[in-house]
Amino acid sequence: MIIGGQDSPGVFGGMGCERLKDCLRLAQMSVQRVGEDLMITAYRE
Repeated sequence: MIIGGQDSPGVFGGMGCERLKDCLRLAQMSVQRVGEDLMITAYRE
């Protein structure tokens, strides 16, 4: 689950969600290091 919003710190912007049950659910998530960065790959459930 990714939680964010316009006023939250970090790289995710947008409207966000008011309740956790309304947030986008992700599956098959993987994280890879690419140099000094992280690449997060996931698919919608």
